[in-house]
Amino acid sequence: MLKRFLLSPRTIIFLILAAGAACVVGSVVPQLGDKPLLFFESWKAESPRIYYWVDLLQINQVFTSLWFFILVALIALSLSFSVFYQIKALLKSGKGVQRR
Repeated sequence: MLKRFLLSPRTIIFLILAAGAACVVGSVVPQLGDKPLLFFESWKAESPRIYYWVDLLQINQVFTSLWFFILVALIALSLSFSVFYQIKALLKSGKGVQRR
C-alpha cells in the first residue's frame, strides 16, 4: 500500500510541487532566523490573528519545521523506492551488469 502510494506519479508530482511551494513561502515570509525577535513581537502586536496562524503552521520557520522535514523525508523515500525498483527490474531483465 505504502509502496504504491509513494510510486504513484500523482503523489510524486504533488510532493515536489508542495516542496517548491514551501520553499517559496519560506522565501517570502520572514523567518525566525533572519529577523530579530523584536520584529516578530511587533508583528504579533499589530495583527495577532494572522501571527497566530503563521506561528501555528510554522510558516515563520519553514525550513526547520516538522512538516517540511516530513515532506522532504517522503520525497527521499519515494525516490529511494523508485530507484530500488528500477534497479531491480534492470537486473532482472539481464541488461544491468554484463560479465565477461
